Parts: sequence; structure tokens; C-alpha cells
Amino acid sequence: MQSKDHWEQVYSTRSISGASWFQEHAKRSVQLIQHAGLARGAGIIDVGGGASSKARLGHLSGDVSRLLRDITRLELSQHFYDVWHDRAFFHFLTAPADT
Repeated sequence: MQSKDHWEQVYSTRSISGASWFQEHAKRSVQLIQHAGLARGAGIIDVGGGASSKARLGHLSGDVSRLLRDITRLELSQHFYDVWHDRAFFHFLTAPADT
């Protein structure tokens, strides 16, 4: 997986809306989460949220906690989240050391 420095450079020097993984609105992901029948306060982790910034979330940004961690090395408590959402993150794990 590319380093934190690599991704910092990507997000600070490129137009993210032109990136191959960018979506203006993740409609399909939202539909799938809604169809899961979760309670309103369910815990959802969005791995590799990248451009899902506070500005894009607007007034809902206060409902979101952000972690800046390497998910391949982060230990999460079992059953901590109700839904794991990842639209493109694992596509970037290309080296044996990433798994």
C-alpha cells in the first residue's frame, strides 16, 4: 500500500473529482446500507473515505468521527461497527505485505 505521504500528495495536488475512484454521490452504497435495515444510530465505518470531507458532508459532518490510521495495521474491537463500507480501498492493496 502506498504511504501516507503518497496519499497526502495525491489529495493536495490533484483534482479529486477527476480521480477514477471519485463519485459525486455514492448512491448505490447508500441504497445497500439503507436496505440492510439498520437502526438509525448504527455504526458504519467508511474505509478510505479520502475526499469525504467535512465540507461535502455539510451540516451532517458533526455526526461523523474521523480516524486517520493505516487500516491494514489498525486493531478494531470485534463487533464495533454494524456495517463496513469500502468502495475502492482494497483495490490499492497490491503487495503481499499489505495483506
